Amino acid sequence: MDSLRQQLLSKNNWSESQLARQVEEKRERFAGLLSQGAAIELLARENGLEVKKELPPLQFVSLASAESGETVNVRARVLHVFSLKRFEKNGRKGKVRNVSIADETGTGALVLWGNDSSAADALERNDFIEITDALVKNKNPLELHSTLLTKLKRIENEEGTQAQANLVEIKDLQDGVEADFFARLLEIGEEKEFKREKNGVQKTGKLLRALVADDSGQVRLVLWDENSELARYARPGDALKVESGVPKLGRDQMLEVHLSWRARAVLNPRAHGLKEREELWKAKYPERRIAEATEGETVLLDAKLDEVSGCRIVRKCKACGVSVNLREQECNCGAKEFRDLLVMETKLADDSGSCRVVFFGREAMQVLGINKVTIDPQTIAELRAEQLAGKPLKVVAQCKSSPVSGEKEFTAKHVL
Repeated sequence: MDSLRQQLLSKNNWSESQLARQVEEKRERFAGLLSQGAAIELLARENGLEVKKELPPLQFVSLASAESGETVNVRARVLHVFSLKRFEKNGRKGKVRNVSIADETGTGALVLWGNDSSAADALERNDFIEITDALVKNKNPLELHSTLLTKLKRIENEEGTQAQANLVEIKDLQDGVEADFFARLLEIGEEKEFKREKNGVQKTGKLLRALVADDSGQVRLVLWDENSELARYARPGDALKVESGVPKLGRDQMLEVHLSWRARAVLNPRAHGLKEREELWKAKYPERRIAEATEGETVLLDAKLDEVSGCRIVRKCKACGVSVNLREQECNCGAKEFRDLLVMETKLADDSGSCRVVFFGREAMQVLGINKVTIDPQTIAELRAEQLAGKPLKVVAQCKSSPVSGEKEFTAKHVL
Protein backbone atom coordinates (compact mmCIF):
# COMPACT_ATOMS: atom_id res chain seq x y z
CA MET A 1 0.00 0.00 0.00
CA ASP A 2 2.90 2.37 0.75
CA SER A 3 4.21 1.71 -2.76
CA LEU A 4 0.89 2.72 -4.33
CA ARG A 5 0.80 5.88 -2.22
CA GLN A 6 4.28 6.87 -3.41
CA GLN A 7 3.41 6.15 -7.06
CA LEU A 8 0.25 8.30 -6.83
CA LEU A 9 2.18 11.14 -5.19
CA SER A 10 4.89 10.97 -7.84
CA LYS A 11 2.69 10.58 -10.93
CA ASN A 12 0.29 13.40 -10.04
CA ASN A 13 2.78 15.60 -8.19
CA TRP A 14 0.42 15.58 -5.21
CA SER A 15 1.27 16.54 -1.68
CA GLU A 16 0.28 14.24 1.18
CA SER A 17 -2.68 16.53 1.96
CA GLN A 18 -3.85 16.44 -1.67
CA LEU A 19 -3.72 12.63 -1.69
CA ALA A 20 -5.60 12.53 1.61
CA ARG A 21 -8.28 14.78 0.09
CA GLN A 22 -8.59 12.53 -2.99
CA VAL A 23 -8.93 9.47 -0.76
CA GLU A 24 -11.61 11.14 1.37
CA GLU A 25 -13.57 12.25 -1.73
CA LYS A 26 -13.47 8.69 -3.05
CA ARG A 27 -14.76 7.33 0.26
CA GLU A 28 -17.54 9.94 0.37
CA ARG A 29 -18.57 8.98 -3.17
CA PHE A 30 -19.17 5.45 -1.91
CA ALA A 31 -21.01 6.63 1.22
CA GLY A 32 -18.12 5.68 3.50
CA LEU A 33 -18.25 2.04 2.44
CA LEU A 34 -14.60 1.99 1.32
CA SER A 35 -11.66 1.61 3.62
CA GLN A 36 -8.68 3.92 3.06
CA GLY A 37 -6.72 1.08 1.47
CA ALA A 38 -9.54 0.25 -0.97
CA ALA A 39 -9.87 3.95 -1.91
CA ILE A 40 -6.13 4.14 -2.68
CA GLU A 41 -6.38 1.01 -4.85
CA LEU A 42 -9.25 2.54 -6.84
CA LEU A 43 -7.34 5.79 -7.32
CA ALA A 44 -4.32 3.82 -8.50
CA ARG A 45 -6.36 1.89 -11.08
CA GLU A 46 -7.98 5.12 -12.32
CA ASN A 47 -4.51 6.58 -12.79
CA GLY A 48 -3.34 3.62 -14.84
CA LEU A 49 -1.11 2.16 -12.16
CA GLU A 50 -0.67 -1.57 -11.88
CA VAL A 51 -2.07 -2.89 -8.63
CA LYS A 52 -0.18 -5.99 -7.61
CA LYS A 53 -1.63 -7.77 -4.67
CA GLU A 54 0.22 -10.57 -3.03
CA LEU A 55 -2.60 -12.24 -1.25
CA PRO A 56 -1.58 -13.59 2.14
CA PRO A 57 -3.69 -16.30 3.77
CA LEU A 58 -6.95 -14.77 4.92
CA GLN A 59 -7.02 -13.86 8.57
CA PHE A 60 -10.40 -14.19 10.27
CA VAL A 61 -11.47 -12.37 13.40
CA SER A 62 -14.26 -12.99 15.87
CA LEU A 63 -17.27 -10.69 15.87
CA ALA A 64 -16.40 -9.47 19.37
CA SER A 65 -12.92 -8.35 18.27
CA ALA A 66 -14.04 -6.41 15.15
CA GLU A 67 -13.28 -2.71 15.60
CA SER A 68 -15.06 0.26 14.00
CA GLY A 69 -13.43 1.43 10.75
CA GLU A 70 -11.62 -1.85 10.10
CA THR A 71 -12.03 -4.08 7.06
CA VAL A 72 -12.44 -7.60 8.41
CA ASN A 73 -12.98 -11.24 7.46
CA VAL A 74 -15.38 -13.23 9.63
CA ARG A 75 -17.07 -16.61 9.77
CA ALA A 76 -20.51 -16.69 11.32
CA ARG A 77 -23.87 -18.43 11.48
CA VAL A 78 -27.00 -16.93 9.92
CA LEU A 79 -29.63 -16.16 12.55
CA HIS A 80 -32.12 -14.26 10.40
CA VAL A 81 -32.39 -12.96 6.83
CA PHE A 82 -34.70 -9.97 6.53
CA SER A 83 -36.78 -9.06 3.51
CA LEU A 84 -35.17 -6.88 0.83
CA LYS A 85 -35.79 -3.13 1.15
CA ARG A 86 -35.78 -0.62 -1.69
CA PHE A 87 -35.20 3.10 -1.19
CA GLU A 88 -34.58 6.34 -3.03
CA LYS A 89 -32.06 8.92 -1.84
CA ASN A 90 -30.99 12.09 -3.62
CA GLY A 91 -32.80 10.94 -6.75
CA ARG A 92 -30.99 7.57 -6.85
CA LYS A 93 -32.67 4.23 -6.25
CA GLY A 94 -31.02 1.55 -4.17
CA LYS A 95 -31.67 -1.64 -2.27
CA VAL A 96 -30.40 -3.11 0.98
CA ARG A 97 -30.81 -6.29 2.98
CA ASN A 98 -29.94 -7.03 6.59
CA VAL A 99 -28.74 -10.39 7.87
CA SER A 100 -28.40 -11.16 11.59
CA ILE A 101 -25.29 -13.23 12.25
CA ALA A 102 -23.53 -14.78 15.25
CA ASP A 103 -20.40 -16.63 16.27
CA GLU A 104 -19.25 -18.00 19.61
CA THR A 105 -18.28 -14.49 20.79
CA GLY A 106 -21.36 -12.46 19.95
CA THR A 107 -23.90 -11.27 17.40
CA GLY A 108 -24.03 -8.59 14.74
CA ALA A 109 -25.77 -7.27 11.66
CA LEU A 110 -24.47 -7.80 8.13
CA VAL A 111 -25.77 -5.02 5.84
CA LEU A 112 -25.69 -5.92 2.14
CA TRP A 113 -25.98 -2.99 -0.27
CA GLY A 114 -27.01 -2.92 -3.93
CA ASN A 115 -26.23 -6.05 -5.91
CA ASP A 116 -24.62 -7.59 -2.83
CA SER A 117 -28.13 -8.00 -1.40
CA SER A 118 -28.78 -10.86 -3.85
CA ALA A 119 -26.03 -12.88 -2.13
CA ALA A 120 -28.53 -13.53 0.67
CA ASP A 121 -31.23 -14.95 -1.62
CA ALA A 122 -30.08 -18.56 -1.22
CA LEU A 123 -29.09 -18.30 2.45
CA GLU A 124 -31.17 -20.14 4.99
CA ARG A 125 -31.40 -19.79 8.73
CA ASN A 126 -28.48 -21.51 10.50
CA ASP A 127 -26.27 -21.60 7.40
CA PHE A 128 -22.58 -20.97 8.09
CA ILE A 129 -21.07 -18.21 5.97
CA GLU A 130 -17.70 -16.66 5.25
CA ILE A 131 -17.55 -12.89 4.73
CA THR A 132 -14.39 -11.21 3.46
CA ASP A 133 -13.51 -7.52 3.19
CA ALA A 134 -16.51 -6.23 5.10
CA LEU A 135 -16.34 -2.76 6.65
CA VAL A 136 -17.08 -2.40 10.36
CA LYS A 137 -19.35 0.65 10.51
CA ASN A 138 -20.32 0.35 14.19
CA LYS A 139 -18.82 -1.54 17.09
CA ASN A 140 -21.77 -1.48 19.46
CA PRO A 141 -24.16 -2.64 18.19
CA LEU A 142 -21.93 -4.39 15.67
CA GLU A 143 -22.62 -3.61 11.99
CA LEU A 144 -20.63 -5.04 9.09
CA HIS A 145 -21.34 -3.37 5.73
CA SER A 146 -20.60 -4.74 2.28
CA THR A 147 -18.27 -2.76 0.02
CA LEU A 148 -17.16 -3.13 -3.59
CA LEU A 149 -14.62 -5.75 -2.43
CA THR A 150 -16.85 -7.78 -0.11
CA LYS A 151 -17.47 -11.44 -0.89
CA LEU A 152 -19.87 -13.82 0.82
CA LYS A 153 -20.16 -17.59 0.51
CA ARG A 154 -21.82 -20.45 2.36
CA ILE A 155 -19.48 -22.92 4.07
CA GLU A 156 -19.59 -25.99 6.24
CA ASN A 157 -18.87 -25.29 9.86
CA GLU A 158 -15.69 -26.56 11.46
CA GLU A 159 -17.40 -29.73 12.71
CA GLY A 160 -18.60 -30.42 9.16
CA THR A 161 -22.31 -30.35 10.03
CA GLN A 162 -25.00 -27.76 9.70
CA ALA A 163 -27.04 -26.59 12.66
CA GLN A 164 -30.67 -27.63 12.38
CA ALA A 165 -33.46 -25.06 12.31
CA ASN A 166 -36.65 -25.55 14.30
CA LEU A 167 -39.02 -26.50 11.50
CA VAL A 168 -42.70 -27.32 11.84
CA GLU A 169 -45.29 -28.97 9.62
CA ILE A 170 -48.25 -26.98 8.35
CA LYS A 171 -50.64 -28.90 10.63
CA ASP A 172 -48.69 -27.65 13.66
CA LEU A 173 -48.87 -23.92 12.82
CA GLN A 174 -50.32 -21.82 15.66
CA ASP A 175 -52.00 -18.43 15.56
CA GLY A 176 -49.45 -15.69 16.31
CA VAL A 177 -46.46 -18.03 16.69
CA GLU A 178 -43.65 -17.24 14.22
CA ALA A 179 -42.61 -20.37 12.30
CA ASP A 180 -40.30 -21.85 9.68
CA PHE A 181 -41.57 -24.62 7.38
CA PHE A 182 -41.12 -26.27 3.99
CA ALA A 183 -43.97 -26.44 1.46
CA ARG A 184 -44.76 -26.62 -2.25
CA LEU A 185 -46.69 -23.97 -4.10
CA LEU A 186 -50.14 -25.17 -5.12
CA GLU A 187 -51.48 -21.85 -6.35
CA ILE A 188 -49.96 -18.42 -6.79
CA GLY A 189 -51.85 -15.22 -7.52
CA GLU A 190 -50.64 -11.99 -9.06
CA GLU A 191 -48.97 -9.02 -7.42
CA LYS A 192 -51.48 -6.36 -6.47
CA GLU A 193 -50.70 -2.77 -5.58
CA PHE A 194 -52.50 -0.63 -3.04
CA LYS A 195 -52.11 2.81 -1.49
CA ARG A 196 -51.45 3.35 2.19
CA GLU A 197 -50.54 6.31 4.35
CA LYS A 198 -47.54 6.17 6.65
CA ASN A 199 -46.49 9.16 8.76
CA GLY A 200 -48.66 11.39 6.59
CA VAL A 201 -47.02 10.18 3.35
CA GLN A 202 -48.87 8.22 0.68
CA LYS A 203 -46.98 5.08 -0.25
CA THR A 204 -47.60 2.20 -2.63
CA GLY A 205 -47.70 -1.25 -1.10
CA LYS A 206 -47.77 -4.65 -2.79
CA LEU A 207 -49.61 -7.85 -1.91
CA LEU A 208 -49.56 -11.44 -3.15
CA ARG A 209 -51.66 -14.41 -2.08
CA ALA A 210 -50.59 -18.02 -2.57
CA LEU A 211 -51.57 -21.52 -1.45
CA VAL A 212 -48.92 -23.99 -0.26
CA ALA A 213 -48.96 -27.55 1.02
CA ASP A 214 -46.86 -30.25 2.65
CA ASP A 215 -47.73 -33.84 3.56
CA SER A 216 -49.66 -32.66 6.63
CA GLY A 217 -51.97 -30.06 5.07
CA GLN A 218 -52.18 -26.77 3.22
CA VAL A 219 -52.26 -23.09 4.17
CA ARG A 220 -52.58 -19.71 2.49
CA LEU A 221 -49.62 -17.33 2.31
CA VAL A 222 -50.00 -13.54 2.33
CA LEU A 223 -46.80 -11.92 1.06
CA TRP A 224 -46.31 -8.18 1.56
CA ASP A 225 -44.26 -5.63 -0.39
CA GLU A 226 -40.91 -7.01 -1.67
CA ASN A 227 -41.92 -10.54 -0.68
CA SER A 228 -44.73 -10.31 -3.24
CA GLU A 229 -42.09 -10.41 -6.00
CA LEU A 230 -42.17 -14.20 -5.58
CA ALA A 231 -44.89 -14.10 -8.26
CA ARG A 232 -42.32 -12.96 -10.84
CA TYR A 233 -40.13 -16.06 -10.75
CA ALA A 234 -41.92 -18.87 -8.86
CA ARG A 235 -44.33 -21.35 -10.39
CA PRO A 236 -46.90 -23.75 -8.90
CA GLY A 237 -45.09 -26.90 -7.84
CA ASP A 238 -41.91 -25.10 -6.75
CA ALA A 239 -40.54 -25.89 -3.29
CA LEU A 240 -40.39 -23.09 -0.72
CA LYS A 241 -38.97 -22.55 2.73
CA VAL A 242 -40.91 -19.99 4.73
CA GLU A 243 -38.81 -18.31 7.41
CA SER A 244 -40.37 -16.26 10.21
CA GLY A 245 -43.87 -16.47 8.77
CA VAL A 246 -46.59 -15.34 11.18
CA PRO A 247 -49.82 -17.39 11.18
CA LYS A 248 -52.97 -15.32 11.72
CA LEU A 249 -56.67 -16.08 11.60
CA GLY A 250 -58.24 -14.70 8.42
CA ARG A 251 -61.75 -13.35 8.03
CA ASP A 252 -63.00 -16.89 7.46
CA GLN A 253 -61.31 -17.97 10.72
CA MET A 254 -58.81 -20.08 8.76
CA LEU A 255 -55.09 -19.70 9.40
CA GLU A 256 -53.06 -17.78 6.84
CA VAL A 257 -49.31 -17.13 7.10
CA HIS A 258 -48.16 -13.53 6.66
CA LEU A 259 -44.71 -12.66 5.31
CA SER A 260 -43.83 -9.05 6.12
CA TRP A 261 -40.43 -7.33 6.39
CA ARG A 262 -39.16 -9.82 8.99
CA ALA A 263 -40.12 -12.87 6.94
CA ARG A 264 -39.13 -14.36 3.61
CA ALA A 265 -39.75 -17.25 1.24
CA VAL A 266 -36.66 -19.12 -0.01
CA LEU A 267 -37.26 -20.63 -3.46
CA ASN A 268 -36.05 -24.22 -4.00
CA PRO A 269 -34.37 -24.63 -0.59
CA ARG A 270 -31.84 -27.36 0.14
CA ALA A 271 -32.81 -30.68 1.75
CA HIS A 272 -36.52 -29.93 1.90
CA GLY A 273 -37.67 -33.56 1.72
CA LEU A 274 -40.98 -32.66 0.06
CA LYS A 275 -42.81 -34.91 -2.39
CA GLU A 276 -42.13 -34.26 -6.06
CA ARG A 277 -44.57 -31.75 -7.54
CA GLU A 278 -46.55 -34.23 -9.66
CA GLU A 279 -46.79 -36.65 -6.75
CA LEU A 280 -48.08 -33.83 -4.53
CA TRP A 281 -50.65 -32.70 -7.08
CA LYS A 282 -51.92 -36.23 -7.52
CA ALA A 283 -52.32 -36.44 -3.75
CA LYS A 284 -54.15 -33.09 -3.54
CA TYR A 285 -56.32 -33.22 -6.69
CA PRO A 286 -58.33 -36.21 -7.93
CA GLU A 287 -57.44 -37.48 -11.39
CA ARG A 288 -60.50 -37.27 -13.61
CA ARG A 289 -61.39 -37.83 -17.22
CA ILE A 290 -63.14 -34.86 -18.78
CA ALA A 291 -66.57 -36.52 -18.72
CA GLU A 292 -66.19 -37.50 -15.04
CA ALA A 293 -65.45 -34.05 -13.59
CA THR A 294 -68.34 -32.34 -11.81
CA GLU A 295 -69.06 -28.65 -11.32
CA GLY A 296 -66.98 -27.02 -8.58
CA GLU A 297 -64.29 -29.74 -8.54
CA THR A 298 -60.61 -28.90 -8.99
CA VAL A 299 -59.16 -31.92 -10.78
CA LEU A 300 -56.08 -33.23 -12.56
CA LEU A 301 -56.72 -33.71 -16.28
CA ASP A 302 -54.52 -35.76 -18.60
CA ALA A 303 -55.59 -34.72 -22.09
CA LYS A 304 -54.48 -33.53 -25.51
CA LEU A 305 -54.83 -30.08 -27.02
CA ASP A 306 -57.48 -30.35 -29.71
CA GLU A 307 -57.54 -26.73 -30.86
CA VAL A 308 -56.83 -23.12 -29.88
CA SER A 309 -60.01 -21.19 -30.58
CA GLY A 310 -58.84 -17.76 -29.42
CA CYS A 311 -55.85 -15.95 -27.95
CA ARG A 312 -55.97 -12.33 -26.80
CA ILE A 313 -54.79 -9.75 -24.28
CA VAL A 314 -57.19 -8.50 -21.59
CA ARG A 315 -56.25 -5.28 -19.79
CA LYS A 316 -57.08 -5.04 -16.07
CA CYS A 317 -57.00 -2.02 -13.76
CA LYS A 318 -54.39 -2.53 -11.02
CA ALA A 319 -56.50 -0.62 -8.52
CA CYS A 320 -59.97 -2.16 -8.90
CA GLY A 321 -59.39 -5.21 -11.14
CA VAL A 322 -62.01 -4.20 -13.72
CA SER A 323 -61.37 -4.95 -17.41
CA VAL A 324 -60.44 -1.85 -19.41
CA ASN A 325 -60.47 -1.26 -23.16
CA LEU A 326 -56.94 -1.48 -24.56
CA ARG A 327 -57.30 2.02 -25.99
CA GLU A 328 -58.35 3.62 -22.70
CA GLN A 329 -55.80 5.63 -20.73
CA GLU A 330 -57.79 5.79 -17.50
CA CYS A 331 -60.14 3.44 -15.63
CA ASN A 332 -63.58 4.57 -14.47
CA CYS A 333 -62.20 4.43 -10.92
CA GLY A 334 -59.63 7.10 -11.86
CA ALA A 335 -56.57 4.82 -11.82
CA LYS A 336 -54.11 4.96 -14.72
CA GLU A 337 -52.03 1.84 -14.06
CA PHE A 338 -52.98 -1.42 -15.75
CA ARG A 339 -51.75 -4.99 -16.16
CA ASP A 340 -52.12 -7.00 -19.34
CA LEU A 341 -53.28 -10.61 -19.02
CA LEU A 342 -52.94 -13.23 -21.76
CA VAL A 343 -56.14 -15.27 -22.22
CA MET A 344 -56.17 -18.41 -24.36
CA GLU A 345 -59.35 -20.37 -25.14
CA THR A 346 -58.81 -24.00 -26.12
CA LYS A 347 -60.49 -27.36 -26.51
CA LEU A 348 -58.92 -30.33 -24.72
CA ALA A 349 -59.87 -33.94 -25.39
CA ASP A 350 -59.36 -37.36 -23.82
CA ASP A 351 -60.96 -40.76 -24.42
CA SER A 352 -64.13 -39.64 -22.59
CA GLY A 353 -64.83 -36.52 -24.65
CA SER A 354 -63.75 -32.93 -25.19
CA CYS A 355 -64.36 -29.62 -23.44
CA ARG A 356 -63.54 -25.91 -23.49
CA VAL A 357 -60.56 -25.01 -21.26
CA VAL A 358 -59.37 -21.42 -20.66
CA PHE A 359 -55.75 -20.67 -19.77
CA PHE A 360 -54.54 -17.38 -18.28
CA GLY A 361 -51.20 -15.57 -17.96
CA ARG A 362 -48.15 -17.74 -17.40
CA GLU A 363 -50.11 -20.96 -17.87
CA ALA A 364 -51.17 -19.80 -21.35
CA MET A 365 -47.58 -18.85 -22.19
CA GLN A 366 -46.36 -22.27 -21.01
CA VAL A 367 -48.79 -24.04 -23.35
CA LEU A 368 -47.75 -21.76 -26.22
CA GLY A 369 -44.07 -22.33 -25.41
CA ILE A 370 -43.17 -18.64 -25.02
CA ASN A 371 -41.66 -16.51 -22.25
CA LYS A 372 -43.31 -13.21 -23.17
CA VAL A 373 -45.79 -11.76 -25.65
CA THR A 374 -44.08 -9.55 -28.21
CA ILE A 375 -46.63 -9.72 -31.07
CA ASP A 376 -50.37 -10.27 -31.37
CA PRO A 377 -51.06 -13.48 -29.37
CA GLN A 378 -53.55 -14.77 -31.94
CA THR A 379 -50.76 -14.61 -34.52
CA ILE A 380 -48.51 -16.61 -32.18
CA ALA A 381 -51.21 -19.29 -31.82
CA GLU A 382 -51.68 -19.48 -35.58
CA LEU A 383 -47.94 -19.73 -36.26
CA ARG A 384 -47.64 -22.54 -33.72
CA ALA A 385 -50.86 -24.33 -34.67
CA GLU A 386 -49.05 -27.36 -36.12
CA GLN A 387 -46.84 -27.76 -33.03
CA LEU A 388 -49.79 -27.33 -30.66
CA ALA A 389 -52.16 -29.80 -32.36
CA GLY A 390 -52.35 -32.96 -30.26
CA LYS A 391 -49.95 -31.62 -27.62
CA PRO A 392 -50.28 -33.75 -24.43
CA LEU A 393 -51.07 -31.69 -21.32
CA LYS A 394 -51.43 -32.44 -17.63
CA VAL A 395 -53.52 -29.65 -16.16
CA VAL A 396 -54.92 -28.82 -12.74
CA ALA A 397 -58.25 -27.20 -13.61
CA GLN A 398 -61.53 -26.18 -12.01
CA CYS A 399 -64.72 -27.50 -13.54
CA LYS A 400 -67.65 -25.09 -13.90
CA SER A 401 -70.66 -24.26 -16.05
CA SER A 402 -70.33 -21.63 -18.76
CA PRO A 403 -72.33 -18.49 -17.81
CA VAL A 404 -73.24 -18.14 -21.51
CA SER A 405 -74.04 -21.66 -22.74
CA GLY A 406 -74.47 -23.49 -19.45
CA GLU A 407 -72.16 -26.24 -20.74
CA LYS A 408 -69.28 -27.75 -18.80
CA GLU A 409 -65.94 -25.95 -19.11
CA PHE A 410 -62.69 -25.70 -17.19
CA THR A 411 -60.44 -22.90 -15.95
CA ALA A 412 -56.81 -24.00 -15.93
CA LYS A 413 -54.94 -23.30 -12.70
CA HIS A 414 -51.59 -24.99 -13.34
CA VAL A 415 -49.86 -26.78 -16.18
CA LEU A 416 -47.55 -29.59 -15.09
